[in-house]
Amino acid sequence: MSKTRDPYAGGVLFASDDLSATLDCLGTLEQGTPKNSLSLLIAGTGPDRHAKKVLKAVAKAGNDISVSTQWPRIEDLFPEYPYLVLVDGNALLPPGWLDRLVRHLEMDSRNTAVIPAGGPPRPIPGANPFGIDRWISKNRATQSINLHCHPANPGCLLIARSRVAPELWNRISTPNIREVCRILLQAGARVVSAKDIYVYTGPVNNRFNRAGKKAWKHPIGIQAAKNRIARVTNAFRTQGTYAGLTEGLNAAWDLSLRRRWHVEPRLLAKATRPGALRVTYLLWNLDLTGGCMSVVQLVNALIRLGCDARIATLDDRPGLPGLRLLSEPMVFSTERDLILNLPETDIVVATLWHTAPWVPQILSRQLNAVGAYFVQDYEAWFYPGDDIETRKRVISTYSIVQHHIVKSDWLAAKLSEHGVRTYKIPLGLDVARFYPRNKKLLGKPCVLAMARPSTPRRGFHTMAQAFQKVQELRPDVEFTTFGEPEPKSGAGFKGRFLGRITSQDRLAELYSAATIFVDASDFQAFGRPGLEAMACATPCILTPVGGVTEYAKPGVNCKAVAPGDAPGLAGAVLELLDDPDQRKKLARAGPVTAKRFALDKEAKRTLRFFERISRGKP
Repeated sequence: MSKTRDPYAGGVLFASDDLSATLDCLGTLEQGTPKNSLSLLIAGTGPDRHAKKVLKAVAKAGNDISVSTQWPRIEDLFPEYPYLVLVDGNALLPPGWLDRLVRHLEMDSRNTAVIPAGGPPRPIPGANPFGIDRWISKNRATQSINLHCHPANPGCLLIARSRVAPELWNRISTPNIREVCRILLQAGARVVSAKDIYVYTGPVNNRFNRAGKKAWKHPIGIQAAKNRIARVTNAFRTQGTYAGLTEGLNAAWDLSLRRRWHVEPRLLAKATRPGALRVTYLLWNLDLTGGCMSVVQLVNALIRLGCDARIATLDDRPGLPGLRLLSEPMVFSTERDLILNLPETDIVVATLWHTAPWVPQILSRQLNAVGAYFVQDYEAWFYPGDDIETRKRVISTYSIVQHHIVKSDWLAAKLSEHGVRTYKIPLGLDVARFYPRNKKLLGKPCVLAMARPSTPRRGFHTMAQAFQKVQELRPDVEFTTFGEPEPKSGAGFKGRFLGRITSQDRLAELYSAATIFVDASDFQAFGRPGLEAMACATPCILTPVGGVTEYAKPGVNCKAVAPGDAPGLAGAVLELLDDPDQRKKLARAGPVTAKRFALDKEAKRTLRFFERISRGKP
């Protein structure tokens, strides 16, 4: 919190079922509220016992914060203060939000309550909630409009207690802010909307929308069409005719809706916070792989730290369920389109070897920008050993960008073989999303695995052989995989093949419900799945090769098996299944390990690195 003053408002934050979102809301509330001006009650405390424990710890560490595990009687809350504010746990509050709402409320003595109206009709690609708030607050002088119907999703509501009839308080008992607005309006109370305050309240459903008047329309992206064709071809090859036809119909329907709006750079400049470092990550697409998720969550964390971080891409996948993007991705039709029309930035970051050649071309047009390369894996090994030319092309991209970030000592060593100097920033995990969920009793042991049959380096055949052996000896064990569907030729063992899991909460639930997690990859630059499983207190069997060694300590927090050793993997699974004491030991060590790799630590180190190179320091 910033300036100190005497409390003048009482607030109720209705905890979201998403603990990560609730903690983000609390963070922005504390940053944007003068110290001691608000006495806060956190109500509901989230979806499970872990969430309750975390929020109680936050309340204990904060000033004037308390926690209620039940929904309170709103009429009894904070009667000593003239104002009562209700906040949705999914909201992100801009600086000065409380003072600004009070100002709107007191513009007319007839006003009973006020809500933020939000920003433009649609998000501005490349902008973030705080930049949009600054833009509309600057361009829309303090204005209020009287509401005649209840709003869709207001985010927060400020009520003047003295202007609410005593008999009306009995009806205001719901934790739903929208319903409270409805009750007030039906009772004839005057509820106004502050047109110059923008409050983010969750993911946007339609990702391709017009952003203001200064925008132009683009046709279907060439790269978008190529990516759809590649997915259809892969579905025919790996999953069969039915899956291929289904993917083809989905692709045709998707591309028919792909005419989209691109924001003009001048419009984005108006929604950029003055003095904020502008960072643009270049993504080939927004396919929810581990590398893409690392960038998305890092962009969100940098925005919360005050940086104007953005994503520029050639293609994205619409309808990503529950994906919390604080900055609408800037989607371009071609590489040339991206290079020519990318808004001004201070730092431009390549994230895949295909995107590295764009960096020098962008720097030739934006002379004050600095290039960086977020090397997330040793991509030369993504290609067969006999594909020498492609491997050379991958390695050649390291020399065309000046600054390099890696996630592990192993990856730093691989790049040093090519004379590349790197800066190590360990991967950050959202431990408010990956934590031990309430385990469901399945009645039989469950072995969970990350399986990608189409990617040889992920060790699917080793895993399949091991699971087949375990199934012969222990038919009571249930096997579940995620990542890709069962291959057309079969897996060799019976189990549930869940395919791609786009919801991070769903993935955390799967980890938590499993008896054992297995990742049989030949190598990984870091190995996100193993750390996610540890965070959920699930005993892990891993191949300690590559970046996995950053966190995997055999015998301490996991069991280790050499890559390609199917008999050894089968033996390790059987040993853990028969040894509950060893499972408990590994389960206890997992969350302790995961806390060392918190997302906020990665974001702060990344921001310091970007600030340093933007000043010309190595």
